[in-house]
Amino acid sequence: MQISHLNIVFLLLIFHISLYSQDLIKTDLVWQNDLKKAYLSSLDTKTIEPLQSYLDSNIEKYQGNLDFNKMYYSYRIAYFRKVDKPRLRKKTREEKLQDKALLRYIEDIKEYREACIKCSLCALIDQYETYQALKLDSYFPPADKDAIFSKGYKQSKEGPAFNVKYIGGDRSYIGAEFSFKAIHSPAYVVKDIDPSTNKLAKLCRSPVNMIALSPSFGFNYNPSDKHKQAVFNLLSLNTPLFVKPTQVGLEFTPQKNLFFYRPELGFGYNGFTVSVGYNVVFSKDLRSHMDRWALTLGYTFVKDAK
Repeated sequence: MQISHLNIVFLLLIFHISLYSQDLIKTDLVWQNDLKKAYLSSLDTKTIEPLQSYLDSNIEKYQGNLDFNKMYYSYRIAYFRKVDKPRLRKKTREEKLQDKALLRYIEDIKEYREACIKCSLCALIDQYETYQALKLDSYFPPADKDAIFSKGYKQSKEGPAFNVKYIGGDRSYIGAEFSFKAIHSPAYVVKDIDPSTNKLAKLCRSPVNMIALSPSFGFNYNPSDKHKQAVFNLLSLNTPLFVKPTQVGLEFTPQKNLFFYRPELGFGYNGFTVSVGYNVVFSKDLRSHMDRWALTLGYTFVKDAK
């Protein structure tokens, strides 16, 4: 079987392309590992200098490399979250606005958005939530805020919460519960045109709709026998999984007051909850006065106090 000169040239070309591709992969692995080491060094020393020094010494080599820039600025943003953000929380508004770390973070977000056009909206969400955490959201650019909300972003709420519920069983109750501090993080999906495909795509999302309360006080009333319950709970998760492990209460009856413990477990969605609780009455002679199991249907509303 004879091989033409053209075939030989073609095979050699394929071989060289393969070697070149392997060199590119090795080169990428080198700077990825080096960047990670510089990032970890910055975390250890609590200074941005190791990351900055790595860029300064390799700026000509990786200038214009979008993959490098994307990873580099993502590490700088991660450093800000872990090191600078907790420190800035303790400062006054004026000190935060003038702090070099915040100004550097704003520039890093811009560079990251330029390196990854597809990640632009997600980076703006990160910046908006950072401003919220630092209580600087009034300084966030209105046009950028409109952009993320118009594409599907939903912001978290933090403040007092009010819950109404119906407790079913042989003895049924209607009740209400109040918490001074609650958090509601809604699920959302941000959609926009993906520049790489020119099609509508899901660019970033928060898949879990979560509501958490701590602590809470409540009152339940039985219209049939006029019994009343006062309840207290230290911590509860309402959605997506409903967990109330620390609920205790006191039921007022004509015979004698009952002290009980009622842990609950169930499910929640958009504030609506369904749960099953088990009543533990500490006085043995009074256990027959309360249902062993209780089914609770409820709805929780969190008011944003930011």
